Amino acid sequence: EVLFSPIFFNEGIRYYKAGDLRNSILSFNKSLALSSSDISSLLVLGQAYLEDSKPALAVKTFQAAVKLYPNDPLVHFLLGAAYEENKQLKEALLEYK
Repeated sequence: EVLFSPIFFNEGIRYYKAGDLRNSILSFNKSLALSSSDISSLLVLGQAYLEDSKPALAVKTFQAAVKLYPNDPLVHFLLGAAYEENKQLKEALLEYK
């Protein structure tokens, strides 16, 4: 099953680049169902949620990424951006530090 994870990731990227956020989100979720620690899928999924005006789902996605990769500054920055979009400014500032 894990062998199919990159297929769904690549499909999600194609949809994302084409501006089809709904199908990109579906593809990234399929990828993560097969490989839940795939940082690439988590990050692009979170970004797709932000662009699709779903900041609460972006926060949840980036929180999962921070749990898996707590020392990655990009993950913290993206979580901060999601918090900011979700009007959680105190949490955003903590992530930006």
